[in-house]
Amino acid sequence: EGISYVQTFKNQFDAPLRQKSITQVATDLRDGKMQANGGN
Repeated sequence: EGISYVQTFKNQFDAPLRQKSITQVATDLRDGKMQANGGN
């Protein structure tokens, strides 16, 4: 089950990380501009 969470996050953040730096993606998450989907 843990692997599915990793795959979900990888799929969710692959495109944004190709367009932005990890710092910008983290800032967007912190500021509520993006949300992490917990695989639910």
